Amino acid sequence: MSFFEYMMRRAAPVLFWTSVLLLVGTVAASLLLQREASPYSGDSALDARALLNAIVQGLSAAVWPFMGAGLIWTLGKHNGGDQ
Repeated sequence: MSFFEYMMRRAAPVLFWTSVLLLVGTVAASLLLQREASPYSGDSALDARALLNAIVQGLSAAVWPFMGAGLIWTLGKHNGGDQ
């Protein structure tokens, strides 16, 4: 079995973990960019807003792979597959 066939048989878990990595990576990158832009900011409201913005951006980046994983998993279960 080739690498491609292996990945296609496990498409739902691959997409799920991709969405998790996108969420974590986007949140981390957004927070790091916010810190770089204002390293001396002590305003907690700004930090809370930056955290919320980072989470929203992370969810936005992760939603499509997560929906794809759910769709593939549901279709696999509906068709009697073992995904």
